Amino acid sequence: MKKALTNLLVFLFAINTLYAQNNVTGKIKAKGKVLGLPDVTIKVKGTDEIQTSDYSGEYEILIPSGANTLIFEYTGYQTQEIDIKNRSFIEVTMIPTVSDNPSQGDQVQLGIGYVSKEASTNSVSSISGEGLTQQPVVSLEQTNQGKASGVLVQTILNRSRC
Repeated sequence: MKKALTNLLVFLFAINTLYAQNNVTGKIKAKGKVLGLPDVTIKVKGTDEIQTSDYSGEYEILIPSGANTLIFEYTGYQTQEIDIKNRSFIEVTMIPTVSDNPSQGDQVQLGIGYVSKEASTNSVSSISGEGLTQQPVVSLEQTNQGKASGVLVQTILNRSRC
Protein backbone atom coordinates (compact mmCIF):
# COMPACT_ATOMS: atom_id res chain seq x y z
CA MET A 1 0.00 0.00 0.00
CA LYS A 2 2.80 2.38 0.90
CA LYS A 3 4.55 1.69 -2.41
CA ALA A 4 1.33 2.31 -4.38
CA LEU A 5 0.83 5.64 -2.60
CA THR A 6 4.42 6.66 -3.35
CA ASN A 7 4.01 5.71 -7.01
CA LEU A 8 0.78 7.72 -7.19
CA LEU A 9 2.46 10.82 -5.73
CA VAL A 10 5.39 10.51 -8.15
CA PHE A 11 2.94 10.13 -11.05
CA LEU A 12 0.90 13.18 -9.99
CA PHE A 13 4.09 15.25 -9.58
CA ALA A 14 5.25 14.20 -13.07
CA ILE A 15 1.87 15.13 -14.59
CA ASN A 16 1.90 18.49 -12.81
CA THR A 17 5.43 19.22 -14.06
CA LEU A 18 4.58 18.12 -17.59
CA TYR A 19 1.50 20.34 -17.86
CA ALA A 20 2.78 23.23 -15.76
CA GLN A 21 1.79 26.68 -16.93
CA ASN A 22 2.87 29.97 -15.49
CA ASN A 23 2.03 33.63 -15.99
CA VAL A 24 4.37 36.31 -17.24
CA THR A 25 3.58 39.94 -16.54
CA GLY A 26 5.34 43.06 -17.70
CA LYS A 27 5.25 46.55 -19.12
CA ILE A 28 5.79 47.79 -22.66
CA LYS A 29 7.17 51.23 -23.49
CA ALA A 30 8.20 53.01 -26.67
CA LYS A 31 11.87 53.91 -27.00
CA GLY A 32 12.53 57.26 -25.34
CA LYS A 33 9.06 57.44 -23.77
CA VAL A 34 8.03 57.23 -20.13
CA LEU A 35 4.40 56.18 -20.56
CA GLY A 36 3.40 52.64 -21.44
CA LEU A 37 2.34 51.60 -24.94
CA PRO A 38 -1.30 50.40 -25.13
CA ASP A 39 -2.71 47.65 -27.39
CA VAL A 40 0.60 45.93 -28.17
CA THR A 41 -0.03 42.36 -29.34
CA ILE A 42 1.79 39.73 -27.27
CA LYS A 43 1.98 36.17 -28.62
CA VAL A 44 3.51 33.01 -27.20
CA LYS A 45 5.56 31.59 -30.07
CA GLY A 46 4.34 28.21 -31.28
CA THR A 47 0.98 28.43 -29.49
CA ASP A 48 -2.42 30.10 -29.92
CA GLU A 49 -1.98 32.19 -26.75
CA ILE A 50 -2.41 35.93 -27.55
CA GLN A 51 -2.96 38.98 -25.33
CA THR A 52 -2.76 42.76 -25.69
CA SER A 53 -1.32 45.33 -23.33
CA ASP A 54 -3.71 47.59 -21.43
CA TYR A 55 -3.94 51.39 -21.61
CA SER A 56 -0.81 51.79 -19.44
CA GLY A 57 1.26 49.23 -21.38
CA GLU A 58 0.97 46.48 -18.80
CA TYR A 59 0.19 42.89 -19.73
CA GLU A 60 -0.27 39.39 -18.32
CA ILE A 61 -0.09 36.25 -20.44
CA LEU A 62 -0.31 32.52 -19.70
CA ILE A 63 2.78 30.58 -20.80
CA PRO A 64 2.05 26.94 -21.68
CA SER A 65 4.56 24.25 -20.79
CA GLY A 66 7.45 24.09 -23.27
CA ALA A 67 6.98 27.61 -24.63
CA ASN A 68 10.02 29.85 -24.26
CA THR A 69 9.57 32.91 -26.53
CA LEU A 70 7.23 35.92 -26.52
CA ILE A 71 6.55 37.94 -29.68
CA PHE A 72 5.65 41.64 -29.34
CA GLU A 73 4.00 43.39 -32.33
CA TYR A 74 2.76 46.96 -32.77
CA THR A 75 2.07 49.02 -35.89
CA GLY A 76 4.95 51.40 -36.61
CA TYR A 77 7.37 49.47 -34.38
CA GLN A 78 9.78 46.59 -34.97
CA THR A 79 8.50 43.13 -34.03
CA GLN A 80 10.50 41.74 -31.11
CA GLU A 81 11.03 38.14 -30.01
CA ILE A 82 12.16 37.78 -26.39
CA ASP A 83 13.19 34.60 -24.58
CA ILE A 84 11.29 34.02 -21.36
CA LYS A 85 14.15 32.25 -19.49
CA ASN A 86 12.09 31.40 -16.36
CA ARG A 87 11.27 35.08 -15.77
CA SER A 88 7.90 36.14 -14.39
CA PHE A 89 8.27 39.87 -15.29
CA ILE A 90 9.51 41.11 -18.68
CA GLU A 91 9.81 44.81 -19.54
CA VAL A 92 9.98 45.58 -23.27
CA THR A 93 11.07 48.72 -25.13
CA MET A 94 9.56 48.92 -28.62
CA ILE A 95 11.72 50.50 -31.32
CA PRO A 96 10.10 52.57 -34.12
CA THR A 97 10.49 51.16 -37.64
CA VAL A 98 11.51 54.60 -38.94
CA SER A 99 14.75 56.05 -37.66
CA ASP A 100 16.03 59.59 -37.81
CA ASN A 101 18.65 58.46 -40.34
CA PRO A 102 18.40 60.79 -43.39
CA SER A 103 19.91 58.12 -45.64
CA GLN A 104 16.59 56.24 -45.56
CA GLY A 105 14.94 58.93 -47.68
CA ASP A 106 11.45 60.33 -47.30
CA GLN A 107 9.01 58.21 -45.33
CA VAL A 108 5.22 58.39 -45.46
CA GLN A 109 3.09 57.47 -42.45
CA LEU A 110 -0.02 55.53 -43.39
CA GLY A 111 -2.78 54.21 -41.18
CA ILE A 112 -1.07 50.80 -41.22
CA GLY A 113 2.56 51.87 -40.78
CA TYR A 114 5.32 53.55 -42.75
CA VAL A 115 6.42 53.16 -46.37
CA SER A 116 9.04 54.93 -48.47
CA LYS A 117 7.72 57.80 -50.56
CA GLU A 118 8.90 56.10 -53.78
CA ALA A 119 7.10 52.83 -52.94
CA SER A 120 3.79 54.54 -52.18
CA THR A 121 1.16 54.18 -54.90
CA ASN A 122 -1.06 56.83 -53.31
CA SER A 123 -1.09 60.57 -53.72
CA VAL A 124 1.07 62.11 -50.99
CA SER A 125 0.75 65.65 -49.65
CA SER A 126 2.68 67.31 -46.88
CA ILE A 127 1.89 70.33 -44.77
CA SER A 128 4.72 72.27 -43.16
CA GLY A 129 4.41 74.23 -39.96
CA GLU A 130 5.89 77.39 -41.44
CA GLY A 131 3.48 80.27 -41.67
CA LEU A 132 0.94 78.80 -39.26
CA THR A 133 1.68 81.42 -36.62
CA GLN A 134 0.95 84.25 -39.06
CA GLN A 135 -2.40 82.78 -40.08
CA PRO A 136 -5.39 84.22 -38.16
CA VAL A 137 -7.46 81.23 -37.04
CA VAL A 138 -9.88 80.49 -34.23
CA SER A 139 -9.12 76.77 -33.88
CA LEU A 140 -6.26 74.40 -34.69
CA GLU A 141 -8.13 72.45 -37.37
CA GLN A 142 -8.60 75.66 -39.39
CA THR A 143 -4.83 75.82 -39.95
CA ASN A 144 -5.05 72.72 -42.19
CA GLN A 145 -8.00 73.87 -44.29
CA GLY A 146 -7.07 74.30 -47.93
CA LYS A 147 -3.49 73.10 -47.45
CA ALA A 148 -3.79 69.66 -49.11
CA SER A 149 -6.06 68.57 -51.91
CA GLY A 150 -8.67 65.96 -51.05
CA VAL A 151 -8.68 66.80 -47.34
CA LEU A 152 -11.91 68.10 -45.88
CA VAL A 153 -11.80 69.51 -42.35
CA GLN A 154 -15.14 69.90 -40.59
CA THR A 155 -16.04 70.96 -37.07
CA ILE A 156 -19.25 69.35 -35.83
CA LEU A 157 -20.39 69.98 -32.26
CA ASN A 158 -16.90 71.22 -31.31
CA ARG A 159 -15.23 67.99 -32.59
CA SER A 160 -12.95 68.01 -35.61
CA ARG A 161 -13.16 65.39 -38.36
CA CYS A 162 -10.76 64.95 -41.28
